Amino acid sequence: MNQDLRKYLIDVCKTGYPVNYSDVGNFLGLDFSNAGDRKKLSKELGAVSEYEYLNKRPLISSGAIYKDKSDHGPGFYNLCEELGVGNAKKLHDSQYGFAAFNESKDYWNNEVNYSKHYELNDDAKYDMPFFNNAELEFFKEWADKPYNPEDSDHINAKEFLMETVWLKTQLWSNEVINKTLEYTTSNGRYWSKPDWLDGKRIAGFKPYTWARIYKFGDKNKDIFFTVGVDALREVLVYKLDYFQESKSKLSEEQKLLCEKYIPSDIRWQEILFTSLENYNWSRLIDKTVDFISKNNQHYDQLINIVWKDISVEEAFNNSLTLREFPKGGFTSPPNYNPSFNETNVNFLNKSIEAKELGDAGEELVKDYEYNRLTAKGMFNEAKNVKIVKDGKGYDVLSFDDNGNDLYIEVKTTTGNEKTPFYLSRNEMAFSEQNSKSYQLFRIYNYDEVNNRGDFFIIYNPSATQFLVPTNYVVYIKKQN
Repeated sequence: MNQDLRKYLIDVCKTGYPVNYSDVGNFLGLDFSNAGDRKKLSKELGAVSEYEYLNKRPLISSGAIYKDKSDHGPGFYNLCEELGVGNAKKLHDSQYGFAAFNESKDYWNNEVNYSKHYELNDDAKYDMPFFNNAELEFFKEWADKPYNPEDSDHINAKEFLMETVWLKTQLWSNEVINKTLEYTTSNGRYWSKPDWLDGKRIAGFKPYTWARIYKFGDKNKDIFFTVGVDALREVLVYKLDYFQESKSKLSEEQKLLCEKYIPSDIRWQEILFTSLENYNWSRLIDKTVDFISKNNQHYDQLINIVWKDISVEEAFNNSLTLREFPKGGFTSPPNYNPSFNETNVNFLNKSIEAKELGDAGEELVKDYEYNRLTAKGMFNEAKNVKIVKDGKGYDVLSFDDNGNDLYIEVKTTTGNEKTPFYLSRNEMAFSEQNSKSYQLFRIYNYDEVNNRGDFFIIYNPSATQFLVPTNYVVYIKKQN
């Protein structure tokens, strides 16, 4: 959809005076002596009105009419019929276009409507309505059914699914690769799968709409990110995956490696159908791009292990693996049980070890953020990721998807994900004052020999976690 044309037509409707098709053509820079340009005008006008109609607003292409001002063209009325407004001939005979224009005029002269809808959000650029419950329920109804090519209901069901959930999965994967570096996609609308009926081999409706996303040159390696709809589980899915079926180019040994080294956290991420009201194209695509960029390193590691005979130790050395936020945890701060037993602590060695551990974690985060931003093509931001000096209240300066500063605190331990860690008063204050641009990378299971670990992200720690004071600063009090 041409958003400039949409604004032009809204402004026309607001004036209350329709323009000629030739005026619209001049606005678009079209040559009406060219048949192709005339078709383009019809297509552009139709796309704008279809978008408005699907968003429950009047048909603003009604603001364009023939030069003699007698009526609207057949393209307008045909579109009305396609959208279910009514029969094209009857609408033409009643000059419905002028009624539609009056409706548009009233709608856009309402200042609330104008201020709310004149500027479109990012989702409008995708030219296709987001997944909706009706088509997803229809998909679930037909999933795994045998297909009869002589049954008109089956033919219509196939065509409907091809133009809804399958086409939208294509859009999803195409937009994701447009926002990631080095990746491409395989997303043909292969709606059928082999099935059997009365001992005969037939086609059946697939219960999912998978599209593969992999790096250039990796098409035949059968390791990829997957996006799509799983109708039977009633979820949208994005994941790191491998081709498991008999036609896979992976050997059984290679499949076992994939199975072992794709973490459960990233082998299946889902969005329930019931949660889709909280999503649109922009949010879904950004969420998927973020998932791929954060796991870009793990994709490379898997390719190296499976296809390049690189040892697991070598592939995972000097790297971090992103994990989900740990399940469980404390429901209340643990009770403090002091112990007054003697102990010998070499505080100097302990301090040196903590410093070395912290420095190693910060270096890993710096490299991780560099790779994440590079995967998105944000090269300028990637080269400016850096470890900051002590006392700033955070450890690594990085950037979010919009190029804004991202402040990362790094906490590294060799223990598991539930191991407590320390946050200074200065670090806590900084996190509170910069909560919208702050993240805490909690690195655990750190392996010093191979310089690798797992991590998860904590947002706004003082508001979401238990903070227990462990020391007191003592100031000398004035004596009376």
